[in-house]
Amino acid sequence: MLDEAIQLVSAGETARALRVLGRTIAVNPWFWQAFQYRGLIRLRRGEFDAAIADFDEAIRLAPDEPHLRELRAEAVSGPIHPAPDDNS
Repeated sequence: MLDEAIQLVSAGETARALRVLGRTIAVNPWFWQAFQYRGLIRLRRGEFDAAIADFDEAIRLAPDEPHLRELRAEAVSGPIHPAPDDNS
């Protein structure tokens, strides 16, 4: 399902990608990469609080992944990229 979400984002369909990631997390709430990728999408959409929550959960699940803390810090500091187009 993560691959599907990545393809949807590449096609500019971020809302659909978020739904896929939500289903992925519902099925496997220990899949920290799904939280990471959902956080990235939310970060790029300017949904900073939601991105921080996703990164916090990813960090809880994978505390030895230092890049997760870097992503969280970016969410705390504000926008890093323009929001992608959303065709969905």
